[in-house]
Amino acid sequence: PATPPPAYSPPPLRILQCNIGAVKANSSELNSRLRKEKPDVVLLQETNLKPAQKLSIPGYAIYRRDRTLPRSGDATAIRGGGVAILINESRIDLSHSALPPIDHGADQVTESIGARLSLGPDCSFDIHNFYCPPIRSSSAQEHRPEQSFNPDISLAATLANLPPTSRGVLIAGDVNCHHERWDLRTSQDAMGTNL
Repeated sequence: PATPPPAYSPPPLRILQCNIGAVKANSSELNSRLRKEKPDVVLLQETNLKPAQKLSIPGYAIYRRDRTLPRSGDATAIRGGGVAILINESRIDLSHSALPPIDHGADQVTESIGARLSLGPDCSFDIHNFYCPPIRSSSAQEHRPEQSFNPDISLAATLANLPPTSRGVLIAGDVNCHHERWDLRTSQDAMGTNL
């Protein structure tokens, strides 16, 4: 009897996750890292872009969600924040599409974006990039407890949209949750305990 062909096994993905702290101001450093590390997928937080600003990175398709709500009472003071997913277009076996926005419930602060990646037949998965700004004592009125990152709501919404053929989901980002389990030099906070 003939031996069946081996099952398709896609090559591994190289993923870079980074809180960029203003993509335009740090574009030289980002481009240098992209040339050096050649990641297939890049997850950026704090892109600090306004919707009218263009972002183009040669060789990468870009999905982004810019901050549209102010963090203070001043509706004209929309600054900071924003998330992006970059997909390396030289990876010919990698197809991708944007996912609809996640409903974070009452949370008006957490920013996220998602993409569905396919690496060949029966090998698709979703990737989500989250950013939740830190809670500072000076901004206590801006962050009511129900507006802090709630992993139960965000993760449930993420998993609810997975197709039955999906291989899973990758969730990454900067959600400013602190706990000794992942950083021994810090003390835990309520969001870290919740996560």
